[in-house]
Amino acid sequence: MRRSQYALFHVQQQLKQLPILVDNLISAMKDKPLKAHYDGATACPVATEYGQAFIAEFGYDMKPKE
Repeated sequence: MRRSQYALFHVQQQLKQLPILVDNLISAMKDKPLKAHYDGATACPVATEYGQAFIAEFGYDMKPKE
């Protein structure tokens, strides 16, 4: 996996979080409970050989995402 692909993956994850952030900010400004929730994910690059890698993606529950 190239660095640009890895960077794109992180941008995609951040874009998934954006609507949740916006909903919760609006709720907070209106003194309402925060109801939007992101199930979360993290990624770990795993080197397979020189210059090559793949991304292992896990949810916050530590179960692999498919």
